[in-house]
Amino acid sequence: MKFKTSTNATTDTAAQTEPASFHDAECAWVPGTTDRVRFTLLRPGNKRVQVRELAVARLAVMFGRALMDDLYLRGRARLRISERQLLELA
Repeated sequence: MKFKTSTNATTDTAAQTEPASFHDAECAWVPGTTDRVRFTLLRPGNKRVQVRELAVARLAVMFGRALMDDLYLRGRARLRISERQLLELA
């Protein structure tokens, strides 16, 4: 008895199981402001790659209360962001 095998099998499951790329980032207040945050993208070894200034309201919407609590209580926050989030910040 022969079984038919599909030669047109989709590879969607391979795309779904691939891990998403994450990046480390750091946020800190811009001195003298209450609505601007310095966002720094870090590479392995904590090397600063990209620094940009963003509105705190934008980060609050994207990353939520945990980030805001760290910013207000410690003055800085560290987070891991996905490739999609990084593109949204651009």
